[in-house]
Amino acid sequence: MSVFLFSILLAQGDSRIRLSSETIKELVLKNHSENYLFYPIGSSQDSVIFIYEDLEKHSKRIYTIEESEGIIIRDYLSKVDFAKYSTNYSFKNKILFYSCFFSEPIEINGFSKMYLNYELNTYYIDSISNSDKKIHSSFSSDGKYLLVNTLNTLSDYYNPVQDNRIMVYDLKDIDNGEVKKQYIPCTHCSDSYLVGDQLFFTIGRKDGYGGFSNKDIYVAPWGSLKDSVKIANNTDILAISPDGKYILGTRFWDRQKTTAVIVDVEHKKYQMLLGRDYGERRAFYSHHGNKFVFDFKGYIIYVDFPSSYPFDALKWRNEEIPDWTEKEFWSQFQHPPLDK
Repeated sequence: MSVFLFSILLAQGDSRIRLSSETIKELVLKNHSENYLFYPIGSSQDSVIFIYEDLEKHSKRIYTIEESEGIIIRDYLSKVDFAKYSTNYSFKNKILFYSCFFSEPIEINGFSKMYLNYELNTYYIDSISNSDKKIHSSFSSDGKYLLVNTLNTLSDYYNPVQDNRIMVYDLKDIDNGEVKKQYIPCTHCSDSYLVGDQLFFTIGRKDGYGGFSNKDIYVAPWGSLKDSVKIANNTDILAISPDGKYILGTRFWDRQKTTAVIVDVEHKKYQMLLGRDYGERRAFYSHHGNKFVFDFKGYIIYVDFPSSYPFDALKWRNEEIPDWTEKEFWSQFQHPPLDK
């Protein structure tokens, strides 16, 4: 980009860059510790399922937010007895996935075991070496499959035997106590989502720290990984719309900081979500509001879909977007701070 054009962008603003439109709802937690974590793990009918963790009492419970009645918290699945070191939760159709890590000397870096909880029954389904793995899990949109990846952050210890694959667990016969599994070979794959008959996933590329944090998004027909198509470069997945048409993700290089974006899958274009640090928050898709939603610890923020998707998602970096150091330019794209 020429210096002249860049100066015009800074002076007048690029009309393609816009402040995100949002709706804020307060999340009132009564009689709860101020030192807590509260994050979405799935949905059930018209409710969003959250894990609540009291960091002072070291306890965890599952709650629902019933959006059709407003932001109302209800206790849910309170009889689940979580292990002390359980983590990596996902929920769908009353099935809860979680993993537990152990530090026994069986393996030098420990190991993690993965479980399903259904109708108060617990099913052990798999294990992986190295308890530090940041496991990614998601249920298919129809709830018939659970997908798990272990190649998820640059802090992981790469294990080609376990990490170069998508673990798929067939849940169709779970009522009979049966969970089938298969492993789909997929080098450096992570963040798998099965939406309808489309498999979305990322492939990590080597970064400067020896990990695989530089990720590209792909989509493939279910059962035909060889027909994969790249959707976006240098983008992580946070959530996907139920119709598979839009991906909520984060990009790093455009502004030299993690920025939340919505990607138009068909056209491989995206728009940035500006106004808050959305990219640093946990997110989910609201079936009630038909929007992507962010958890701001005390507030639930619904973000409207952009009116246009002007930027090329297949570019490593869109040079026309001003650098993050241009503070005067970016200061115009800020919402007022939240009260809490």
